[in-house]
Amino acid sequence: MKFTIITLALLCGEASGARFHHRNAEGPHHGHAILKGAQISGAIRERTQEIDYATAAAELKRRDDVPPEVLSLINANSTPAATVVNTGNFTEESLAKAREFLHGLILNEYDTMDVKVISCKEFENRNRLIYDYIIADLSRLTSKIDGHNSKLQEAVVCTSEAQTKIDDL
Repeated sequence: MKFTIITLALLCGEASGARFHHRNAEGPHHGHAILKGAQISGAIRERTQEIDYATAAAELKRRDDVPPEVLSLINANSTPAATVVNTGNFTEESLAKAREFLHGLILNEYDTMDVKVISCKEFENRNRLIYDYIIADLSRLTSKIDGHNSKLQEAVVCTSEAQTKIDDL
């Protein structure tokens, strides 16, 4: 259950732009990367090991869009371990609501990630076109410079021949 609460807090925190204070700030996940398919569950597992339950619970309690059922789960798990008795009295309806909420968060994050990936690809394509134009212009200018250099060489040869003829006279 605590893993689910921490996962929810991670997803909510990333969606709102909040960042958790990691116990090891110089760890392997100090930077961010775009993840694909199977990497996501592994990344979530690794991130949940870096965040303690109290921080995750505080993040979820702070938000306004968390359903009351999820808040009651957080409050139930926030009590000291000695007094917590897991009776398993959650109705299928409350579990379905929690699943639906988590599913909605994941879908929203996928949508956000898709928009970001598309904008990055558009930026890359624009830059690639500009780069191709620049390479074509550089090739054209290099060709013109080579043409002018050959004409300059011809002029130097012609000048030296004329100078030789003048000296011979």
